[in-house]
Amino acid sequence: MAEVRGFRAGDEARLAEIANEAFADEIHRGMLVFDAEYFVKRSAMPRVRLTVAALGSAPLGFALLTDATVEAPAQLHLVAVDAGHRGVGLGRLLVGDAVEYARGSGAAKLKLSARPWNAAMRGLCRSLGFNEEATLRLEYLGEDLVQYAYFY
Repeated sequence: MAEVRGFRAGDEARLAEIANEAFADEIHRGMLVFDAEYFVKRSAMPRVRLTVAALGSAPLGFALLTDATVEAPAQLHLVAVDAGHRGVGLGRLLVGDAVEYARGSGAAKLKLSARPWNAAMRGLCRSLGFNEEATLRLEYLGEDLVQYAYFY
């Protein structure tokens, strides 16, 4: 059974692989290419939470969140799961953990954005109690985003 845990030294290269595969379409359109250093730097930032879904010591996905003391509302910036492990509940574990963490940090709201075509993430958001808040036209890389909010 997979668990959600904090980032550990040694996870960074695998997380970069997962991110580059999961966000390949966005990278093709101009998003940064992820490298190991990206995850090392983010994990060291105060009030930024990088969690890893892992089976044993093997990272299978991650979530990157800033809590309500960094920006209001708290924001879930990135969620990615290894292509071979999608559809088995790892995204649900990661996003559910973020919801609980943000609640504990005193957030009144947690937001995240998804591409309109990302039916899996949009369905996950709705099933966890997020509300569709807005469609942000041409918000990132010349494409729309759907913004979701979870209210406490």
